[in-house]
Amino acid sequence: MDYGEVFVRTWHIFWRNKILWLFAVVPAMAAVVFAVPMMVSSMQLTREPISGPAFALFWVFFILLMVTSLLAASFSYAAVIRGGWLADEGGERVWPLSFSRVMQNFGPAFGRSLVVMLVYMLIVLLVTLPMILPAIWMPMVGMDPNDTAGFTVLMLFMFCGMGLFIPITMVVYLYLLLVITAAAGENLPLGASFSKAWSLFRRNLGPLLLIGLMVFLLMSFLGTLISLPLSIIMIPLMFVPVAFGGGAMTGSLVALFTLFGLVAGVLTGIMYAYMFTLVPVVYRRLDARSIPETARAYA
Repeated sequence: MDYGEVFVRTWHIFWRNKILWLFAVVPAMAAVVFAVPMMVSSMQLTREPISGPAFALFWVFFILLMVTSLLAASFSYAAVIRGGWLADEGGERVWPLSFSRVMQNFGPAFGRSLVVMLVYMLIVLLVTLPMILPAIWMPMVGMDPNDTAGFTVLMLFMFCGMGLFIPITMVVYLYLLLVITAAAGENLPLGASFSKAWSLFRRNLGPLLLIGLMVFLLMSFLGTLISLPLSIIMIPLMFVPVAFGGGAMTGSLVALFTLFGLVAGVLTGIMYAYMFTLVPVVYRRLDARSIPETARAYA
């Protein structure tokens, strides 16, 4: 596989089809809608009894955030991957992609993407359990907080779990992205999508891990740049309570996170639009699909 061609081809599809940016921004905007009121209710918990209305509101918004994020992410993954597939398959003939073109017969792709995301969440939960169970088990068995040796062993166990968590979830994530691509791009049933993705995954593990690592490093760098303004703003904001009292701190934080969440959500969505556009391009190259003649000039 020509890595240069893959990244350049993805860039041309990404840049010429900005409708994909809109699809990728959906999860971030959905998260902000519920994350901000959840943050406000969590602030109330610091001033009210834990059994107060703020506690109930916190969990209501938390559940809404989780459900909305799951639905929005499933929609976004399927839409951007489907759009990237159509653009790579058709070359100039489908540029620029329209909303109706991507949404044509979209229902099955969304449903399959939702199932895949649920599978991913279950796997993440199972991988996370070894890290959180020791912390729950320690107070249950009455472990002495001053037991340095026992505490050290517990921490080592949890750090080892974290060391395994990142590579395992990354490999699973790569595989499941191929599953969504098979479902959204080739319109395969869910069972056939898992089978086809596994066939490509096990035969091309090296190239997939290399591309995954490159994208992970790129996204981490860009994510740091996006979050940097928040860190800079938070420093002077820490002095607000001294001048104006605690209420000003709460109001300032809400305003800050709302504004920053919207801006960062848009930028992060655009960043992920490129990543999800890359997935079908890689999939098609690994599946030995030739580059359309109309697209060669842009590759």
